[in-house]
Amino acid sequence: MDALTHAIESYLSLYANAETQTMSLNAIKSVFEYLPKAYLDGSDCEAREKMAVASFEAGLAFTRTYIGYVHAIAHQLGAFYHVPHGRANAMVLPHVLKFIEQRDNARLTTLALTLGYKHSEAFIQEVEGLLDSLDIPKYVAELQKEDIPTLARQAIKEPSANTQYQKK
Repeated sequence: MDALTHAIESYLSLYANAETQTMSLNAIKSVFEYLPKAYLDGSDCEAREKMAVASFEAGLAFTRTYIGYVHAIAHQLGAFYHVPHGRANAMVLPHVLKFIEQRDNARLTTLALTLGYKHSEAFIQEVEGLLDSLDIPKYVAELQKEDIPTLARQAIKEPSANTQYQKK
């Protein structure tokens, strides 16, 4: 799920270019196809190999484009509650995508259409379906209401180089 998050955040970045977007798209397609297979059968060498390549492509893309608010929030969940990084990204990803959809949907819509979805909402539903198929929880059970202001302050500081979602 970390690879999927890298790929999506890289594609949506203001620093994305044709090369990084191609790598991101390849990684996203591979994650949707091969992660469920690898999850269901850990001995599926082809699925594991395709996931390794997807992780590599997504990593290459995001090192050139930065990460965004999914990672910023996930890092805080890891620091505060010791939620594993990939799981934290997975739980946060649909929420941030819905936020993006409401604020500035052009890049997200382009991503969805390029991947063959009719609109961004369908793509977000596909992400949520993937999480369901992997038995990933939707929320952090340990989250404490009184921690939210601190989590938010810390998360907002992190993706400062990639501010496409900040209100103008």
